[in-house]
Amino acid sequence: MIIGPMPVLSLRAVTALALAAAALVAAGCGEARPRATTGTVGAGPNATPPSVPRQGVGPADPAERRVIDDWLAALRGGHEVRAARYFAPGARVQNASQVFVVRSLAERTQFQRVLTCGAVDRDAVSGGDHFTIVTFLLVERPGGFCGSGVGQEAKAAIRVVGGRIVGWYRLPGGSYQGDAGPQVQA
Repeated sequence: MIIGPMPVLSLRAVTALALAAAALVAAGCGEARPRATTGTVGAGPNATPPSVPRQGVGPADPAERRVIDDWLAALRGGHEVRAARYFAPGARVQNASQVFVVRSLAERTQFQRVLTCGAVDRDAVSGGDHFTIVTFLLVERPGGFCGSGVGQEAKAAIRVVGGRIVGWYRLPGGSYQGDAGPQVQA
C-alpha cells in the first residue's frame, strides 16, 4: 500500500520528463561518470515507498516473470507502444524520481521512452505480494541510447497483477546507477 496522494503524470509532464532525460543522456555523451545512487530508502520525494520490497523471499512466480520478460522483449525491440500495453492504466512508476501514476496509453508509452536502455532479465526473485525483483542486464535498443549503461546491471521491483504491470520501481543495486532522474511537477 502506498500512503498519501499519488501524483498523476499529465502528458505534458511525461513529455517534459522524457525531454529532460534525453538532455541528460546527450550531456553525458555515453561517458562513464560516477552517479548518485537512485531508488533511495528513507525520506524525500524520490524515496522508494516502504511497501516496495528490496530483497527476494523466494523463487519468482513463473507467470509474473513471463509478463516481465514479454514486456522486456517488446522494449528491447524498440516497440514502445507494445511495451506500454503491458502496463495497466493507473500503474505506478518510479525511475530515480517521485512516484508517478501513468493512466493513458500515451503516458504509459512515454514512460517506455524514458527507459533509454533495453534490458535482459538476468535474475528474478519473488518480493512477495505480486512483486518480482529483477536484475537487468542493460543493452542498446532501437529508439533509445543506453550509452555507458550497456553491459551494466540495474534492478527494479515490478508488481504484476492480473497479467499486467501495476508497479515499477527502480531499486538501488546493480553496477549501473545512471543519472538522478529529472524532477517534474505533475
